[in-house]
Amino acid sequence: MDWHLWLLLKIFLPTFLLVDSKQEADLAQIKELPSGALLAEYDWHIPNAALLFQTSRSPLGHAIEDGLNYFGLWFSVIPGPYDKELQWPFPYPVNLTLVTRNGALPSVSAVLGRCRPTTRDKQGCGRAFLVPHEHVLEGSYFMGGSLLIRASVLLDNKDLVPKKARVFMRNQQLVSEFLWQVDALPSHESPVSSPPFRLDKDGYLLQLQLTLKLLREKGSVDPEVGATCPKAAFNKPHPNRPNPPCGFRRMGPLDCWKPGLSMEVEL
Repeated sequence: MDWHLWLLLKIFLPTFLLVDSKQEADLAQIKELPSGALLAEYDWHIPNAALLFQTSRSPLGHAIEDGLNYFGLWFSVIPGPYDKELQWPFPYPVNLTLVTRNGALPSVSAVLGRCRPTTRDKQGCGRAFLVPHEHVLEGSYFMGGSLLIRASVLLDNKDLVPKKARVFMRNQQLVSEFLWQVDALPSHESPVSSPPFRLDKDGYLLQLQLTLKLLREKGSVDPEVGATCPKAAFNKPHPNRPNPPCGFRRMGPLDCWKPGLSMEVEL
């Protein structure tokens, strides 16, 4: 499924509201982080923002001289052409940043977590008291009279293009091999998962997991030593969830772990 970021930013200046859900949306820039996650960023340049600060009123009719002395930043999820195919409610955390332009002051960010806009809250999700007007008007955030607002959305790994396993001959057998370098130790509560990979161009989609288990949890799930994996592990997966895992429960002691450990699977 292709994900496009259809976010409409709303900025509440003293009396200015910029919202136009009918305009054609720009696409955010997608970056891949070292962790493998994807980051969608959208930069919004607001021209003549200094003048708007001085002459506009807030959505409730207040002005700077009325004591309205904070800059608020919000976002709303608006209708888009792919709504029928997308996951709802909107699942991603959003970071809104007022970007400094000359380095004199640090950029100010509002980390909104997994915000849930509702029809009862017409302001969407955001921070009403992000930064005082006086700090903005000092000039550190302006360049040519314009402001720069950056929206960053951390996407998860499920939209990454699956990697392909390496296929070669070994001992007169065709082997499909995938090498996974594990850089983070899993917690006791949750495993570390590899990127998804395919056996070939149109083959099965697989994913590896590394877990920590206590010694008192005896037993194994290992076809090589006579045990059997559940039949459900090999059935056609449900569209919205993976099959039960199948593998080694007691693969090795924890003292063998070291950062950058590589795991290899052959099929």
